Amino acid sequence: MNNVIKRNHIPALAAGKWGIWLLIACLFFACKKEAKVSVPGDATPPTLNLVATPMEKTAGYYTVKLSGSVKDAYGLKTIHIQCDSFYVDQTIKIAQDSLIKEYTLDRVLKAPLSRQKDSSVIFITATNVYGGQATTEIKLSDIEKPSFKTPLEDYIVEIENDKAVLNLDIALQDNSGLGAVVLKAPDLSVDDSVTISGNEFDFKKTLALPLKKGSFPLTVFVYDVSGLMTQKTVMIRVSRKVPYAGDLPLYVAPAATGGDFSRYLSGMPGKVTRTGDYVYQVGYYAPEAGTEIFLLGQKSFNGYRFGQDPMGKPGDLTSSDQHSLPITLPDKGYYVIDVDTKTESYQVKKVTPDPSEAWALPDNPLAMAGAFFDDYPGASRPKGAVECTPEPGNPFRYVTKVKMHQLVSFTLTPRDPVNDKWLSPFWRYDRTLDGQLIQGSSGKNLSYTLPDPDKRYWIIITFDLHLQTCLVENAGPAN
Repeated sequence: MNNVIKRNHIPALAAGKWGIWLLIACLFFACKKEAKVSVPGDATPPTLNLVATPMEKTAGYYTVKLSGSVKDAYGLKTIHIQCDSFYVDQTIKIAQDSLIKEYTLDRVLKAPLSRQKDSSVIFITATNVYGGQATTEIKLSDIEKPSFKTPLEDYIVEIENDKAVLNLDIALQDNSGLGAVVLKAPDLSVDDSVTISGNEFDFKKTLALPLKKGSFPLTVFVYDVSGLMTQKTVMIRVSRKVPYAGDLPLYVAPAATGGDFSRYLSGMPGKVTRTGDYVYQVGYYAPEAGTEIFLLGQKSFNGYRFGQDPMGKPGDLTSSDQHSLPITLPDKGYYVIDVDTKTESYQVKKVTPDPSEAWALPDNPLAMAGAFFDDYPGASRPKGAVECTPEPGNPFRYVTKVKMHQLVSFTLTPRDPVNDKWLSPFWRYDRTLDGQLIQGSSGKNLSYTLPDPDKRYWIIITFDLHLQTCLVENAGPAN
């Protein structure tokens, strides 16, 4: 028997399929190998607009901020940063899923302080999607910004003889040499540039400022010869006078007095409480709309006369007795005026007293018990006392006009005239307290002597139970 050797044969159909696939694969790889990127005829390299700015030193290092933009009309692919001094060799890969035509660079580079005097060069290379490249070099021969030798502080400018003058004296320094100082205060029309030189410079300049009261920013820019810059902003406060000494008494008075307080035997209109250094709270009753007042550092209009500053906005205070305008209380009623003589400002608020502060027993009216009331010889007893009635529409305020010829001495007390009894509570007049009322027996009935005991005078006595004040006025001869 003959041995038969059988061979495996690929069926003709299968062989045909494999051949087709093989042909497609060959064509694909051949095409891929031969494909070339078509570069547009107008394609240009990327554009780099970058700067390196020295920053504040940190522990053991100095830093430079590399910032700016890289642009390409057809799309960016990579940005490479290299600098030996900063130990940086970095490639930024731009995402290719969508073409990025502009990239904002913002990197902080750090180098040891031991190398801060070395010249450094930062190389930045940008590559676009077509392989086009552009490189820029940033040389760092000076990384030390200029500085102020002493801290720059706010200024206070006092207006004198209708002039406002700022005297600047600024000590500056830089390792490579100073170049210029630029001053900018737009609100005060200041925009000056001065060339300077040397590693240290004492910059002095006198600025004539406009007569404009308030606080305004001044920015000082200092440049060195390398173009590095340091800036500092401070405030200039322009005022008419050095701030009023905040530990002295303050008085409130109507502008209508014209500065004549001779009729006030005791007390002053209103009440002033010092609540802190330079800070006061004023309580006042306006008897009519448009009442005008001043705040005084003495019982006179000559000296400290606080009022609205004509140069400022509403609420700006000045202490000038030549320029201050009255503070206006728009409506009739009680007010609280918060005053700060250091910041030269005030705020007016109308208030409504609590009804519980008023005397509310009509069957037992308030009366003045005392002596020397010419028309009330028996005023020491309730049946003969001077009855006091509240001002119409104001249950807290009692204004009484009486004739007197000798001492002014009294209390304000509720009375029971039927049973001839004094009731409680009561308020004492004490001239030594400058018009302050004392409720109860703790006060003293201290009196005031009239100018001529042989004459009769009209005396106006105003009690205010809300303000807790008593004003005694000599309204002139009664004969």
